[in-house]
Amino acid sequence: MRRILIFSILIISNIGYLIGQPTVDNLKNDSTKMFVQYAHYRDYQSDSAYSRLIYGSLFLGKRGAVYTYQLQSVEEMLRAKERSVKNEKNKKFVLEETMKFRDWDRQLTEIITRYYDSPGHLSLKKFDKDFYWLADTIPFLWELVNEFKTIDNYRCQKAVINSDKLKIEAWFTEQIPIPAGPYNISGLPGLILEYYNSITKTFFKATLITSTNIPDEKFRNWLTGPLISREKYKKLMAENQKNFENLQKMIQRGNTGKSN
Repeated sequence: MRRILIFSILIISNIGYLIGQPTVDNLKNDSTKMFVQYAHYRDYQSDSAYSRLIYGSLFLGKRGAVYTYQLQSVEEMLRAKERSVKNEKNKKFVLEETMKFRDWDRQLTEIITRYYDSPGHLSLKKFDKDFYWLADTIPFLWELVNEFKTIDNYRCQKAVINSDKLKIEAWFTEQIPIPAGPYNISGLPGLILEYYNSITKTFFKATLITSTNIPDEKFRNWLTGPLISREKYKKLMAENQKNFENLQKMIQRGNTGKSN
């Protein structure tokens, strides 16, 4: 027996209409009640066959959830930068200058937040040295399946999405009745412990669930910044691309000695 659970679709045409939550500031004081660590596999075939594995952190508070994962550590970034500098004499200078002008810890971390009573989520976007919050809503049209299994001592039910563009299987537990999960995935009446998208070969699974010994919540200091529309963000990116192309043309003209 199956039943369809439709997660409400909210079309955000005006940023001020975002459920009365114009910024993420309200989540700064929403202390974490539970912490979940997820293994995030890309090009997943099995636990021993995948292209990349990173770990994400889900902080569950009273009002909402914050999901973070680091694309690359600052140390890894600096090592890559160091290898790219061919002149040994310049390496120290380049690394020092690199660290001066960016908050790299924040720059290399992806953050997605959402309030439990909102179908939308907010994601942190970088633009040059600035950070913005982009509001978005993804409709998860879950179909509940009468199949159950135990994951880490939690009784979980299966939910699926089958469409031309999405082939998803998720397992959630109503023993933790929080409508949240890894990344921006939500819309089920319980915490999602496993998620697999067979089209993108993306697999998430919870590896740790705890309400004690919560890891450092350094992201709290990052829950600031303006909320912008997707249209404005695209405009910023387009302007940045145009400026870059103009700079490349100037350099090319300087190298060739030509002028318009």
